[in-house]
Amino acid sequence: MDFDYTKEQQLLADSVRKYLANAYDFEARKKTITSRQGFSQDAWARFAEMGLTAFPFASEDGGFGGAAVDLMAAMEAFGDALVIENLCSTTSAWQAGWWRAPVPRHSARASCPA
Repeated sequence: MDFDYTKEQQLLADSVRKYLANAYDFEARKKTITSRQGFSQDAWARFAEMGLTAFPFASEDGGFGGAAVDLMAAMEAFGDALVIENLCSTTSAWQAGWWRAPVPRHSARASCPA
């Protein structure tokens, strides 16, 4: 079996690492943790811009139709930077339809926290 990341997966992970290294340092994370919201809207917006919130959704729903393995390298970068925003469970909940309200077809492109 080949456990190496594809070029695209590695490029995404590199982009995530670069963003996190520049904008998600210890002090920024500490400020976010102690904030009233407990998460960073700026981080969520950037994750959405990078396409991370759209990965598990079908292309007809505005997503990329990716699988868990497509996000694995990016999630390793999240772990390295101790990211507190819970991307996997949030996108999984949307994908599974756990929210009671109707979800617009373009919701995969929006940032997840409301």
